[in-house]
Amino acid sequence: MVYLDIVFLQCVTYFVYPGVWFQGQHVANLGVVNVAPTEEYWPMQHFVRRSLLVQLLSVYLLFVVVVLLGGVGVNAVVEQKLRNDVQASDQALAQEIALQTNIQMTDTEEALVGLGRLAQRAGTPEAMANTFQTFQAARSDVDQVYWLDAVGIVRISCPPLPQTCNVTSGLEGVGSEFAPPTVVQQALVSTSPVFEVGIAVETTRDSGVIIAEPVRTLAGQLIGIVAASISLKELSNPLTKVIQAQRTSHRQLMISIIDSQGWLIATPDDRRILYTVLDELPGAEQALHNHTTTSSLGPGPDGQDWLFSAVPVPDVHWAVVVQRPAAEALSVVIQFQFWLLTAALLFAIGGLLFW
Repeated sequence: MVYLDIVFLQCVTYFVYPGVWFQGQHVANLGVVNVAPTEEYWPMQHFVRRSLLVQLLSVYLLFVVVVLLGGVGVNAVVEQKLRNDVQASDQALAQEIALQTNIQMTDTEEALVGLGRLAQRAGTPEAMANTFQTFQAARSDVDQVYWLDAVGIVRISCPPLPQTCNVTSGLEGVGSEFAPPTVVQQALVSTSPVFEVGIAVETTRDSGVIIAEPVRTLAGQLIGIVAASISLKELSNPLTKVIQAQRTSHRQLMISIIDSQGWLIATPDDRRILYTVLDELPGAEQALHNHTTTSSLGPGPDGQDWLFSAVPVPDVHWAVVVQRPAAEALSVVIQFQFWLLTAALLFAIGGLLFW
């Protein structure tokens, strides 16, 4: 019993007062003096030391695990919150652009209906040409205006101002079949304006949004078709202004408008106009065909993850897609993840030193 007490006191003395024990020498107030260690005594002391060390290390590891799991949980919550906020902001921007585009197309459509009535009252091709040029002067967004007969042949062609309208066969496509022919085919059976994207006539280099309005008598007989072309570059100008404003704030942003066939019809990068981009814009197909607003994460043009928000343009069956790099939108989360990894590394180094 005395031997066990001596061993216990030596263990406590070693851990609590390590400086006062050396080769079996102990302080007098503990009641033990000059107790020589034996071969049975040393393994027990080592076992007790190891047991206490394991307990302390277990508590340390438990503390580290709780801290790291808490950090991971906070990171997940903050990341989801930031992503939702960014996607909501992008959706709001896309909806604003979609609304402006829809208003522009609807306004041009209504103006073209009025132009059709004026063309119907014009007595001669020259008077009709003057009416068209007045219309162009009042509508800066309209690039070209055409008058087609009942079978789709161009009779009057008005190129961009300050050029004058042509009524002579062979000039600016006059006397030739209007292109794309699907516009004429739709207008022949429609009672309202139709939309198409393409190049109006062979002499026109720039593609545009073509709006065609059939002009009929009160009896419903087709007199002709008035068509207007809005340059796709003109349609892209508002997008360019928004992106330039974002760049001044050191933010990377891309905005695209695609038509019902998946063609890119408005973008600040005019080299990509009329490219098929449905496979490059996640959510765009759902916005076009299902008329729903979508947000998703997908690969961007640089191969990194981007956030995509797609919104339909209702009346013309187009879609607006706003996209930005996920790393830029979630920069705060990425920085927090870096500090979390740093803390984990420091905890690991501390554990090794403690061991």
